[in-house]
Amino acid sequence: MEEAGLPFAKLTRSGQVRAGSGGEEKGIFTGMRGHLLFSLLVLGSRCAAQCTANAGDSLHLCGNLGGGFDTLSLGGDPVVTGGVPPYTYAWTAYSDPGWGWTYDASDMLDDTSLAHPNLVSPIEEIWYTLIVTDSVGNTCVDSVFVGLSSFGITLGFVTVNIVEGDSFQFFAGSNVDGDHPPFTYVWHPNESLSDSTSLTAWASPTEGTDYSVTVTDAMGCSQEGSPLYLVNVSPLSIKDATHGGLVLRLAPQPASDVLTVTVDDGGQAGASFSICDVAGAEVLRAPMQGARTELDVSKLSGGLYALRLMTDGDLRATSRFVVE
Repeated sequence: MEEAGLPFAKLTRSGQVRAGSGGEEKGIFTGMRGHLLFSLLVLGSRCAAQCTANAGDSLHLCGNLGGGFDTLSLGGDPVVTGGVPPYTYAWTAYSDPGWGWTYDASDMLDDTSLAHPNLVSPIEEIWYTLIVTDSVGNTCVDSVFVGLSSFGITLGFVTVNIVEGDSFQFFAGSNVDGDHPPFTYVWHPNESLSDSTSLTAWASPTEGTDYSVTVTDAMGCSQEGSPLYLVNVSPLSIKDATHGGLVLRLAPQPASDVLTVTVDDGGQAGASFSICDVAGAEVLRAPMQGARTELDVSKLSGGLYALRLMTDGDLRATSRFVVE
């Protein structure tokens, strides 16, 4: 049955499609059939002009103190399919970390108009949105999530004094913290520990040892902390410290007011003693008084120190002692 006045499409012998009304033409496709075919042809031409954006896969950055974050670029490969080139690109993002400031994509990307901008200043975990526009005005949108692992290190340390042969148990937890638990831990050095992966390990060092921990988060990012435990080991009997054949004898251990240093070669003209703290800063320098030198350490804070014997600027011998 023919429906007059309705548009139709007719497939001609040449393979072309002509449109008309039901009362004008008759052919293979008429009436409602022609209307359906015409609609499909128009829809198909529109779909061919649409584009699909590809912002890329989700990413995760590992931060390290002092070194910032790794540099990477956003955008998939290819970043857009379909549509009619050339394309224009616009990356957007919004962050309100709660510090009284707000940020957008231009604060974090080197160029928001590139297909593959570099992420140079990440502020926090955030979604980035890519808007692609082709030459005829079609737009397509996609987003990508960029996660961040950042760590913090608590300053300070714990000084532990034990006698040779004794042990002590870690009790201060970790001085490294992150925001992607659960965490795993590895202590360094680990030779004298009951379990190098435990925050409550037992330590049995035979000499003065500084223990630090490396923390790894759930995303595989790691950060090593500063030394947390500074362990001083007092020998059961006074031992000699040697360096290049030169022997230093220090007593008492630990010291409180005066540290007596005896040198086996009887002393050298122009030699001096230098005392440095755990950060390497010199806190005391005094001339060598001969084979036996008394050093006033009463003004030094409790902790571990390094003693160095210097001659004409050259290091001749070194040892360590504890001030209580």
